[in-house]
Amino acid sequence: MTSFRSDPYLWLHLAGLAAVPLWLFVAWLGIAAGYPIAPTLLEIILLVSVGIVPILVMQWKRPFSPFGLLLFSLQPSQLSLAQRKMLQRLQSNRTHFLTGLGVIPMIWIIGQLYTLAPLAQGATPIPNHVVGLGVAAIALLAANLFWQVPLSVVGVLLTRPSQFDATEPYPVAAISAAFTSPGFPVQKILPVASSAQIAAPPTPGSTAPEPEASETDAIAIPTPDDPPDPSETPLASVETAVEASAFVEPAAAVAEPAEDESTTDEMTE
Repeated sequence: MTSFRSDPYLWLHLAGLAAVPLWLFVAWLGIAAGYPIAPTLLEIILLVSVGIVPILVMQWKRPFSPFGLLLFSLQPSQLSLAQRKMLQRLQSNRTHFLTGLGVIPMIWIIGQLYTLAPLAQGATPIPNHVVGLGVAAIALLAANLFWQVPLSVVGVLLTRPSQFDATEPYPVAAISAAFTSPGFPVQKILPVASSAQIAAPPTPGSTAPEPEASETDAIAIPTPDDPPDPSETPLASVETAVEASAFVEPAAAVAEPAEDESTTDEMTE
C-alpha cells in the first residue's frame, strides 16, 4: 500500500509551511517594539518557553492530527485504514526525532530577530515592548505550529512502503484521547471520488451490448429498395380481382329477368 503518500490532507499541511515567514515577521515587529525591559537572553528564554515548548510537548505527547482543515476535523470513525496507520506513524521515534530537531532552527531564528530588531523599531505599529513581547510569543506559537506539524508529516512520508504496510492501524476508540484534533468533528471535509463513481474503461476486445428488440422493431417496414416478396399477393392483382367481381355481379343480375320473360311467353301461348 503506497497510496498513503497521495493523501491530500498531508500535502495541505505541508503547504502550511508558507505561513511560517508571515508569523515570524509579526514576531519581529513585536520584538522591535519599544525598548527591552530585560536582558536579551532572558527574553529569548521567555519566548522559547511560551512559543516553542508547548508545541514540542504536544507533538511528543499528543500529536496534532493532520486530518482536519481550519475549523473542522474528521471524526475518528470516518478515517480510512491508511489514515489510521498514518496516526500510528505520528507516534514513532522518527517523528519525535524530527520534531525535536526542528526546535534548533526556531531558537536560532529568535536570536536573529533580536539582532535585526533595530531595523523595524521605527516601523512597528505596536506601542510598547511589553505588548510587543505578548504579540511575539503568540506569533512564535503559531509559527512553530505551522513548522512542527509539517515536520511530523515529513516523518510519515519518509516511511518505507513495506514498513507502512506492516504498521498496525490506530484503534478508533483511542484516537480522540491520543491526538489533538481542534475544530468541529465532521464526517467529510474534502470531496473524494468513490470507486463506484469511476467507470472502468472498456477493454479492446469488448463490444457494447446490443439493445433489446421492442415490439415496434418486430414490425418490418418495407422500403423502396426492398424487393417484392413472391409469397405475398401484389396490390395490383388484388385491385383487378375486385374490379372483375364488380363486373360479374351486374351481368348475373341482368340475366335473371330474361328467364322470367321467356316463362311468361310460354304461359300465354
